[in-house]
Amino acid sequence: MNLSENDQKQIINIIDTMIEASEHFLDLVKEKKYTESIYIFSSIIEGFTAVQKMINNDKDLKTNLGTYEVKITNNIKHISTNLENNNLLKITENLQFAFIPLLKKWKRSVLEQFPQPDEQEEILIGVYENTRNPIDAYPQKRIEALVTQAEKQNSKIIFFTSEDVNLKDKVINADYFDDSQRKKGQFELPDVIHNIFPKTIYHQSRTERKLRKQIPFTSFVFGDKFLLPKKLVESGKYAELLAPFKVIDQEYIVHEFLKTEDKAVIKPIRGARGENIYFVQKKGDRYRVTERKNTVILNKEKFSELLNEKVLPNNYMVQKYINARTKNDEPFDFRAHMQKNGDGKWQITKIYPRTGSSDSIQIELIKSGKLRETEEFLIGEFGEKEGKSLDKRMKNLAMDLSFHIDKLHGLSIDEMGLDIVIDVNKRFWIHEANIGPQTFAHEEERAVNVIAYSRYLAKNRIFHTNQFNDRSLLKNQFDSSKSELEYQTNEGKLSIGMLGKPNQIDDFAETAATAANSENVDFYFFSPNDVDYEEMLIRGHFYDNNEWNEKIAQYPDVIYDRLKISKKKNNIYEEFEDIPIINEITEDHLNKLGIFNNLSDSLEIKNELPAFLRIIKAKDLLDFIDFNEMVIVKPSTNPKREKTYYIEKVKGYEYRVINQKEEKSYNKLTLEHFIKDLIKEGEFFAYNESIDDQFIKGQMIKDINGEWNLINKLPIKVESLTNDVDDSTKLDKFINSKQVVDKFKTLSLSTVKVLDSYYEPLCEVELYLSIDHNMKIKIQELILNQLDVSVDTHKISKHIIEYAKHINSKSASLIE
Repeated sequence: MNLSENDQKQIINIIDTMIEASEHFLDLVKEKKYTESIYIFSSIIEGFTAVQKMINNDKDLKTNLGTYEVKITNNIKHISTNLENNNLLKITENLQFAFIPLLKKWKRSVLEQFPQPDEQEEILIGVYENTRNPIDAYPQKRIEALVTQAEKQNSKIIFFTSEDVNLKDKVINADYFDDSQRKKGQFELPDVIHNIFPKTIYHQSRTERKLRKQIPFTSFVFGDKFLLPKKLVESGKYAELLAPFKVIDQEYIVHEFLKTEDKAVIKPIRGARGENIYFVQKKGDRYRVTERKNTVILNKEKFSELLNEKVLPNNYMVQKYINARTKNDEPFDFRAHMQKNGDGKWQITKIYPRTGSSDSIQIELIKSGKLRETEEFLIGEFGEKEGKSLDKRMKNLAMDLSFHIDKLHGLSIDEMGLDIVIDVNKRFWIHEANIGPQTFAHEEERAVNVIAYSRYLAKNRIFHTNQFNDRSLLKNQFDSSKSELEYQTNEGKLSIGMLGKPNQIDDFAETAATAANSENVDFYFFSPNDVDYEEMLIRGHFYDNNEWNEKIAQYPDVIYDRLKISKKKNNIYEEFEDIPIINEITEDHLNKLGIFNNLSDSLEIKNELPAFLRIIKAKDLLDFIDFNEMVIVKPSTNPKREKTYYIEKVKGYEYRVINQKEEKSYNKLTLEHFIKDLIKEGEFFAYNESIDDQFIKGQMIKDINGEWNLINKLPIKVESLTNDVDDSTKLDKFINSKQVVDKFKTLSLSTVKVLDSYYEPLCEVELYLSIDHNMKIKIQELILNQLDVSVDTHKISKHIIEYAKHINSKSASLIE
């Protein structure tokens, strides 16, 4: 047989998917959903084409399974013809009595051709979370249950984060247990990964996305309290089980909802676990609001305040309250914990009733004690005959609904919790479904299925996915698979990528590209939307023959960053965590107070700093102003111009505060209040400055040897505090004197060398120094890794290319 073990498993996986898709196709046809039927039928044809192509590549398989190709093809043609004629009845008959049975028989025949795997073969299961080791993130009882069950099912289980993975060598430095002792060891990549707290593709780390290409993952995200009901409504099935709700984006929505529903639940769309849930009952102009066991009566004004302070700033929904109470007047519902087992089929792991206090309308989360049986509970509430009937209906509903939700998400879900309610009229309702049900009282039962399902995926090499793991979530993102652009051939040259916003393809980018070309270095510009995260390719903008052209490129060897945005706002920096960003900015680089503190520890630099103060108390700053007469106040981290204040003591207890072009007068008392308000906004610091000083801006950058070079020095003319600083085009004789220039160079070099010992990486520093009439130089401002590239694009470009060659691992051969 020519097919590899992976190919064999892939064939079975695709056939399984075809069978499940055909059963879903049958449901759609019965429901007369023509458009959706065509879509699912197309996917069945694609699956058959893929399998048949692999079978035809093996002479023996093609001979032994040839009759199936003819029969399945004929069935597909028959279904296709009836679809064109909209003859849904004929399609139903064909699917039910011919096509689906044929696919199942085909699978059995294919399996007979393949060597059967050893059922007792040890499987390596990796339990993974991006930043926090699952041993620390999960309850101890859950970890113990997983370890115990893995051993019982002949599996080795390890625990790791993205940081533990060495993708290059395909090994993981993971945690594991040996005789109940936690240890660290090196392992090959696991056969399957049980990923806890699953995330959408947009929030997955680069490591996770790479692992997903090689290893089956167990868990996937599905819709929240808004998206899942929306999908159920669109599917036309089980929508009647949903309690009516509205998403709250304006206050009036709640008031309108309470006009038709006398009781309602206001709850977060994502998460909750019983937290921040409000039960509201409107009586006339009063609102009875209950959160857990706390109840208050609010008038319309106070209720409006609650909505505006707690609800509107967050993602909330308002939902009809379902009246379900026991004979003892306790609110109740049922939690069904559903999992896929070792055959990849849904089963009920645990289903149990939950109740609340008789003086509350909220269900209490069960945190201790034994779980009650549903049948016993229902018999106690509704009598034996009705109780047993409701118990059976509820369990059937849990199974059917789980499978339906799974189908809506590409058959990728492995586990879910369903909250089911039976009201006073014995009508079933679904409050919600979630991916992380609590299991404190049945961790062992849960672990049995987690390990068994993991083994099932590993043995059959089943790679699931769904819409939340689809690249379409990465809106406006480059997709190389749909691109007709040519590929850039690198030929072993150093490759530099300039990361920026689309509008930053400017003179500086052009100059840098020209400088790179002259040094035989590949250079291209790209923005975040140019990155194909899935294939790890980039739509690069290359400057050739005096014009910019787009080509598909590999990830660069070195990155020069002009984007300069917070890592929290864009995961592109995590994507390039293995690539040197020569002018990378961290929070430390932006902390101006931290920079001053670090420099003040140097005996060489300490006396060249202005007097500065971290503002903790208003009185301290007032004393500082009184002593220095003129100070500048800025945020400690990432100072913004609109938050920079010049404060000057005019005379006596009179002060003036200048912010941009706005000037205000204060006395000591009103200034103290102003400072106190400022402190509430965050951490600020102050330093003294004289308006009569002269200022020089210097630009330092590292060269090909990693040594600092002063590439530009420019005078800054300050006309007045209310005007912007203005770069002069002509050096002032005073500033250009040899004495000043020598002092400037010496202090600049000493400063960047001290900074080098604190900040990594550091390749650019912009210095603002003041010089008084006594030729005394003081440091006023330092900007790290954020050079003003408009000053001298040629010099800066040349040094960037040189320094990129210095830090790149390929630089030695390129330099030689």
